Amino acid sequence: MTKWKNLRRETGGVSPGKIGGHKKPVLSGANGLAAQPHSLRTIHFAEADAGTG
Repeated sequence: MTKWKNLRRETGGVSPGKIGGHKKPVLSGANGLAAQPHSLRTIHFAEADAGTG
């Protein structure tokens, strides 16, 4: 038997599986800006308050 036939028999298909995981949004979280309407000005002031900008 070939590798493809063995894979089909073991898994039920030959399509590739998912590689990697999910990436969390950068602006989410308790102090994130995702819940608030924001503009460049509000992001700038939020970064300045956090000391990152």
